[in-house]
Amino acid sequence: MRTCFGVLVVVAVVAGPGAWAQPLEFEATDPPSQKKRSPAPKQRDPQARGDAGQSGQGRVYTYADGDRTVRVRLQSDLEVSGDGSVARSSGEHIVTKDSARRSTGQPVFRSESSGSLMTLPGGVLLVLDAEWSKAETNAFFARNRIKLNRVSALDIAANSFFVETEPGFPSLNLANALAAQEGVRISSPNWWREHTAK
Repeated sequence: MRTCFGVLVVVAVVAGPGAWAQPLEFEATDPPSQKKRSPAPKQRDPQARGDAGQSGQGRVYTYADGDRTVRVRLQSDLEVSGDGSVARSSGEHIVTKDSARRSTGQPVFRSESSGSLMTLPGGVLLVLDAEWSKAETNAFFARNRIKLNRVSALDIAANSFFVETEPGFPSLNLANALAAQEGVRISSPNWWREHTAK
């Protein structure tokens, strides 16, 4: 077994749909060999069938991005760990970023179109019919059991909102549940994406 020491720093840009891109710094490092880490708790995959021995690796998930359906694949050999790293299940750190800390222990996905890694730090980006009144938007949230204290208005479009969710699958599930409803123009999970600088 060969041991490597050192740090590889990659400058990246991460942005969700409709958000301004921000430069971020990712590190790839070898894990310390003296410390034994306990694995972060795995989040339950709501689409898993409970088959023992199946990891879910490569399971396809979809979400709506405007008028198109986007496919991502679960990377069950990766997870966001307690120190904010995307790590292999063996504990090997491959991507680190402070802002990923909110999604501790959550699943990691790979974009089918770009191949980049993606995580769900929580939240849904939502744009409702611009013609709707405040009463109509509040009724929409009430019908969907979304408490108004979880909703923040955005200024990217009329009737645009950020809905807080737990990290991981709750974000994906709520975005998909809202996407096909009448009056919903955009319902997208809040993704953090790996980007490499050119």
